[in-house]
Amino acid sequence: MSKTKPIPPKLFTALTTNPYINKLHIFGSRATLGGDQFSDIDLTAITSCPVAAENYTRKTLDNQFGIIATYTIAQNDHEVARSFFLSSMSLFHKIDIGFSLPDKTKLFPNSTLIFQNNRTDQPAEKSDETWTESDEQHNYLDVLMGSLRYVKHRYRQEYWSAYKCYRGFIEQLAQSRIESRSSTDRYKELDKKHNDEILGLFFSGDLHAKEQKYYEFVKKLIDEKQLLPKFSDGVLKVWKEYLDKLVYRRAIISTSSPSQLHAP
Repeated sequence: MSKTKPIPPKLFTALTTNPYINKLHIFGSRATLGGDQFSDIDLTAITSCPVAAENYTRKTLDNQFGIIATYTIAQNDHEVARSFFLSSMSLFHKIDIGFSLPDKTKLFPNSTLIFQNNRTDQPAEKSDETWTESDEQHNYLDVLMGSLRYVKHRYRQEYWSAYKCYRGFIEQLAQSRIESRSSTDRYKELDKKHNDEILGLFFSGDLHAKEQKYYEFVKKLIDEKQLLPKFSDGVLKVWKEYLDKLVYRRAIISTSSPSQLHAP
């Protein structure tokens, strides 16, 4: 897989015009130049005004690139952390950025300083209130982002990580099948009504059929919720491209060993 640059120049400029950021660190695979086409952008911004810094960055990214989805990672009295998906970038290149107070910042391993401003501004009016997505949108993004991680790990042939995401899908599917939220043993309810479904998804069955079911679950959720249309359409496109490549690969190696079918 081809290596990627730590951060696109236009994005770097947009982030570093923020007058409230004192230091900006990059971490993860991009910090070591070991990223690939599926690597997201992991950043830590040190600031005395996390709320103002996050507001400024969110508005700048939306104005310059167009934000199609925002997911809150953390939000408390010393940190605001978001995931931003931009319309002009691959969904795999989401920006994870945490804005935190200097005395509360814990840098991630391999963090690298990429920007420093010793003359930061203070907002005219300090506020502890900041925007956040609704619970419905947050939960919706949990499912769709998990499905994107699954596809990413499958492309990379990181099968244990893919399994972790698939296991999450099974739990999400189970919750969607449970009719009584007050049931003391919800899984017994599933045993009675949906036993055949879990057999095919977990204990047996063709891998491609399992992944097709995962895709159908995601698509059904998108059709029902009608949220974040550009982001949602992008997720479906990622899945369709992945499944199409898998079908093509299965066709050309149909006479090869079964173990080869596990890599898209």
